[in-house]
Amino acid sequence: MEKTSQVQGIVPSTQHISLTVLDALESLHAHLVNIEALASVACELADRLQPPSTRERKRELIRMQLFVGQTAREAGEAVAHGDRLMASLKRSSRKA
Repeated sequence: MEKTSQVQGIVPSTQHISLTVLDALESLHAHLVNIEALASVACELADRLQPPSTRERKRELIRMQLFVGQTAREAGEAVAHGDRLMASLKRSSRKA
């Protein structure tokens, strides 16, 4: 898939420039949720892999599991942070 087709739907067309901060944050948050889901599945799949027979391969598998696990955790933290930011923005927009 080309990058231009991936960007469609993420970036508003020039006809709809009235993007609010909340709209932008919600769009970013939706993409973070997708990334978090992918990272979580990758982490689960990495944990299910059969242990390799050589020490070198075992070390590589462990490193991969650590990186994938860290990615999943950080993606989850980013989603939670986005939830808090959106809630805060919604509260402050109601007061205005």
